[in-house]
Amino acid sequence: MAGFGGGTLDATVATLTVTTLTDGTATLTGGSLTGLTTLTMSDFTCSNVYATSSIRLNQYGAFLKGIDGYGNTINLFKVDYSGKLEPYTTFKLGSLYHEADSGDVTVCNMPVTSSSPYGTSMSLNFMIDDIKLLELLGTADGAGTIINPQVVLKNLFVTDNVYSQTVVAADTTFTNVVKAKHLLVGFLFFNTTANASILDCGIVATGNSVFTGKSIAASGWTFVRIDKFYSLTANTTLYLNDDTGGSSWNSGSYTVYIITQKLVR
Repeated sequence: MAGFGGGTLDATVATLTVTTLTDGTATLTGGSLTGLTTLTMSDFTCSNVYATSSIRLNQYGAFLKGIDGYGNTINLFKVDYSGKLEPYTTFKLGSLYHEADSGDVTVCNMPVTSSSPYGTSMSLNFMIDDIKLLELLGTADGAGTIINPQVVLKNLFVTDNVYSQTVVAADTTFTNVVKAKHLLVGFLFFNTTANASILDCGIVATGNSVFTGKSIAASGWTFVRIDKFYSLTANTTLYLNDDTGGSSWNSGSYTVYIITQKLVR
């Protein structure tokens, strides 16, 4: 039996169901509730709760609540339908550690669904003293993913539109490499051979409208600056070749970086 006597709750049953149990109204004998396997209630307020096994929210969507310095009851977190912990207040953290030997982990992820219209900005920001130092951003495509993903490190733009290919030794097509609203800044070549080349680049096959007859040095780095803008609405494909008279790959082999910068957000 479990009963209230003189404000004291003695429990010898396996399960006790209570609508409201308030500290100060009901007192647990000897400061502990013994012989009790499960305590089920809709509202429970007390100074301290200790558990040797677990404290469980018995239904997804149920909140663990707290009281702030102004006396307001606030939602701290709940467990959602899929079993994920869902915080409902701002976390103040010191250092954040992952479990040892975690392998490949995701520190943070923001899902984007088709509910976000095309062009909606999506970003994650890292700040010190309210100064934005690192921003991860993209734009919703209206279909459940993002376009134009970028990393902005303060005022230095690092985007996935910087294209690299480890081995380029013959005419190569870089499909849609210059995204809409982007400036083609230039090409950075690293020649892994002792053979210098003379190359061309166009926006059509065998073309040379981007550059023509550029000398690419042997055994090192060559930067070819372009600074050309092509379209606000369409991506641009580049064709690296040696099809203009006097140009030749000359058995050169390169790592190529095509550098672009977004001009219109």
